[in-house]
Amino acid sequence: MASAVGDFRWFSQDLALGLDFCLTFVRASSPGEVLARLGSVAPIDIQGSGNLPHAGALDPNNGLAFLAVADAGGWIMIVEPNGSFCIDEHVVQALSANGEQVTFYRSEHAKPQFLWAAGGDVRVAFCPAGDDSRSGSDPHRLDDVLAEFGFGAQDDEECQARTLALMHHLTGVRLTPTLLENVVFRCVFVPDPLGAQIDPDVLAQAQDDVADAASGYDPLDDPWSIYGIRDPRVKATGKAGLWLASHDQDLAVGLALADPRLVRAAVGWMRDWAFTKAELLDQPWFTPLRDALDRGESIAAGAREAARRRLTPAPDPVLYTAGEQAPLGWRHEQAFSLIDGTLPESPVAQFADAFRAALMVDISHNGRALAEMRRTFPELFADATDE
Repeated sequence: MASAVGDFRWFSQDLALGLDFCLTFVRASSPGEVLARLGSVAPIDIQGSGNLPHAGALDPNNGLAFLAVADAGGWIMIVEPNGSFCIDEHVVQALSANGEQVTFYRSEHAKPQFLWAAGGDVRVAFCPAGDDSRSGSDPHRLDDVLAEFGFGAQDDEECQARTLALMHHLTGVRLTPTLLENVVFRCVFVPDPLGAQIDPDVLAQAQDDVADAASGYDPLDDPWSIYGIRDPRVKATGKAGLWLASHDQDLAVGLALADPRLVRAAVGWMRDWAFTKAELLDQPWFTPLRDALDRGESIAAGAREAARRRLTPAPDPVLYTAGEQAPLGWRHEQAFSLIDGTLPESPVAQFADAFRAALMVDISHNGRALAEMRRTFPELFADATDE
């Protein structure tokens, strides 16, 4: 048996399940049977242990335990990245009630644990890393087997290989890199502690995280993740939508999902707001320019230059006091940005330009444009989490 230990040295050398994990084998007919015992819902399939969510991607204090469950041929394998759910006494009773359970728990911050249970009862439990003490209802049942595998050495560097060899001896399941790479896990969340009520909102967020992992999504590569926005329709608004989300994520979502007519109305309203604060909206010479924008037309270069000559130059430096109106030249320059250049094709991008100009025109009254927008178009400010 000692020679069999060498067959499992790869496990700790490759960090096959990371530094912290709980590996369990349960004698059961199917993953579905095991999941039913634990009260799981809506499993998500992920192939290969390397694609399971990293511990940092899941909230360990949300009242849920993450399990990856797979058929290993006569036994059901449960992998917990950075978990310890399967060593809880109530969980052991549930998993081994109609069969057997073999579990190996390993953590950087605690002593490793091994247990063998049957009929809801822990028969043998011990620390594989050199502690000779045994516990359970039949603590010395495996003493001869443990001795043959070489357990008992203090600070045993091969304790992981010995434990996997012991699990193979008890279950007949040989853990291999190929098995871990190719097996399809049914990934679920179960209530922790077992039997507790699950918060539906917490569960939905946790399942989103697992679905992201299954699709290869990495929130570190997604600038939308800091706003909790996942809807592809919202993401399709691009940089304009991201900039709007930095000011009000509900508005960014509302504009992306709204009827185009409502978005165009919001664009016109925000432009007029900026033009009003710049004292341009009521100028007869400015009306044709404003009307062209409403028709979705860019302003011709000649008309832009003619308009520029009518505007008051911005002072240098620009001085303004919070709560007081900024200089007229400053307001003219910011409003002029809305007629200077080609009009974006995207209505959301047009709104972003109008909102940016409104913020700058009214720079001494921070937030007034957005507050008035909320009162005028409340339907655009739906909670981003509703979608």
